[in-house]
Amino acid sequence: QLIPEFRQVLQRPLVGRLIMLTFITFFGGIGVQAIFALWCEWRFGWGAQEFSCFLIFYCLTLAIIQLSLLGRLTRWVGEIKLLLWSTVMAALGLVLISFSTTVPQLLIALLLTIFAQALGNPVLASLLSQLAGAKQQGKTLGLMQSVIGLASFLGSIWAGFLFGTLGENWPYWTGS
Repeated sequence: QLIPEFRQVLQRPLVGRLIMLTFITFFGGIGVQAIFALWCEWRFGWGAQEFSCFLIFYCLTLAIIQLSLLGRLTRWVGEIKLLLWSTVMAALGLVLISFSTTVPQLLIALLLTIFAQALGNPVLASLLSQLAGAKQQGKTLGLMQSVIGLASFLGSIWAGFLFGTLGENWPYWTGS
């Protein structure tokens, strides 16, 4: 019964495309997050303390952006443009991470990816909710969460494989 319900959800205009964008975004984004500690150890010699500081920076920055800028930017530019901007910022940020040789360069690249995540993920959920219609919002957002879980799982495996076989920057290049 689950598969027919998902097909019904995907038949709504643009929902299937946004679900695919969700998969691609999380496949690349979570995949590189999965190997980020290894990458930082390789590139900068970071250990647990440095990586803990990064996690604090990441979480605080994400929260500040969502609490202070998300609503304003959504009203100012609209959800579709914000989603497009966040997609471009994510791709650019991931490429810049791979070329970062100093911590300040890394922080600039990370800010782009954090902005992309802080703005893009809520907008993506909002657009899916709006396109789903009142009767299918729960199913649609449930499908989105399932796709996020699958993409995160597969993306992490993919990034780890690329990191171990092709080199430390390949997960960032393919993720972008």
